[in-house]
Amino acid sequence: MNMISDSYLSQIDELYNAERHQEVYDKLRRPDGNYSEVSPQILWRLARAIRYLIFTKGKEDKPARKKWLEEGLSVMKMAVEKYPDDSYCNTWYGVMLSLESVERGKKRRIELTYMIREYFDKAYEIDSKYFVLLHCLGTWCFEIARLNKLEREIASVFFAKPPESSYDEALRYFLESYHGELFFQWIMLPKFSKSRFDLYICTNCTVLR
Repeated sequence: MNMISDSYLSQIDELYNAERHQEVYDKLRRPDGNYSEVSPQILWRLARAIRYLIFTKGKEDKPARKKWLEEGLSVMKMAVEKYPDDSYCNTWYGVMLSLESVERGKKRRIELTYMIREYFDKAYEIDSKYFVLLHCLGTWCFEIARLNKLEREIASVFFAKPPESSYDEALRYFLESYHGELFFQWIMLPKFSKSRFDLYICTNCTVLR
């Protein structure tokens, strides 16, 4: 495995914080597609850059979106196989799977829902303080909790036990994420509008009643 200096990782993170995601991607990707000797610190940062490219440039460029998603899935699948005890790799593979689920039909989306939670849970067992993971868990719980009756019936057709969660569980993870990282709290949160999270959680969490 190639050793990566802390200063190099800091440079990458500075570019990421400046939202220069294309530059991060260009620096980290391997033109030959061989990531077998690449460190986990590089792999999950590459996935992080890919996610932002999908959500920005990928909105208008569907072929690029498809290419980035396939690349992210391939890289992070290899990462969790090679570094199964790395919390960040498990987290970002879950993120890549969640991006894949958006592109799939109902049955595959439900299958991926289980897989996503599996990798998030594994990451949580390794490191329960990673704020991105906590936010991902909160989002997963929120989306499952808000499934309507018809969606749950559809899920039960394919699986004996559809995925379950609650708004209380979602709130717990969101609060852990909020308190766990000052950068996320003071820099990233203001970028979110008063969102559906606020409305649904405030009206459905028993702990807030």
